[in-house]
Amino acid sequence: MGTAEASSTRRVLLAYPHLPANQLVGFQHMMPLFPGRHALMPPLRLLTFAGALPSDWPVRLVDENVRPITDEDLAWADVVAVSGMHPQRRAITDLVERANAAGALTVLGGPSVSACPEYYPQAHALHVGELGDATTALLAWLARTPSPPARQRVFKTVERTPIEDVPLPALSLVEVSTYFTMPLQFSVGCPYACEFCDIPVIYGRRPRAKSPDRVLRELQAIYDTGHVGAVVFVDDNLIARKHDLD
Repeated sequence: MGTAEASSTRRVLLAYPHLPANQLVGFQHMMPLFPGRHALMPPLRLLTFAGALPSDWPVRLVDENVRPITDEDLAWADVVAVSGMHPQRRAITDLVERANAAGALTVLGGPSVSACPEYYPQAHALHVGELGDATTALLAWLARTPSPPARQRVFKTVERTPIEDVPLPALSLVEVSTYFTMPLQFSVGCPYACEFCDIPVIYGRRPRAKSPDRVLRELQAIYDTGHVGAVVFVDDNLIARKHDLD
C-alpha cells in the first residue's frame, strides 16, 4: 500500500464486486450480443460517493463486471471503498479481505451493509444509509486515520443530504462505452412497505424527488461523456403517488 501523504490526501480505490451469474441486473448472457459492452450499467452509488470526495484526493474506480481488481490496484490505494447488494455478499467479503491484506483502510457502504451491517465485521469502517452527516464524519475520519484501526467504526446517516444537493456522479471515472446503459436517479424512497423490499427501511417511505433542472443537468452530464445508447431511470418507485413527493 502507498503511504498516505502528510497533507491527509488519500488515494481512494472505488471497488464494485462482480455480480453472480444470472443475477437480475447482471444481464451476462445479453452482453455478448453487444461487442465492446461488458456490463449493464456503472455503479451509480460509488460514482455519487466519488463526487463527495475531496477534490484533491486521487480516485480510481474498478468495476469487476468490466475487469478484475488486481493486486496492483489494491497496492496503489490508501482507502478501498466497496459497495454492493446482498447477492454480491461473498464477493464483497472477498474484496474487503484482499484490501485488508494489502494494508488499505477498507470502507463499505451501499444497500447490503445498510440493511445488514452485521454481515461485514471484516471492514474497517461501515457507511450505513444515504449520503449525509455520516459521509461528512467518515471523510473527516479517513483524513486523520493513516492506518487501519483496532476496532471497526460505524458511521450511520441521521441527517440526509437533500436530494437536490447530492453530488453529480463522477462519470469521468468510467469508460462509458463498456456499458449498455447509463443510470439516472430522479427520486429516492417509496411510500409502500412491501415485505420483500428494503427500500423503505434504508431510504424511507416519503419519496424525495429532484427538480427538472437537476435532472436536465444530469442528462447533460451523461450526454457529455459521449455515451450512445439508453438512459435508465433507477428510481425506487417510478409510480409513487404525486402527493407523497417533497
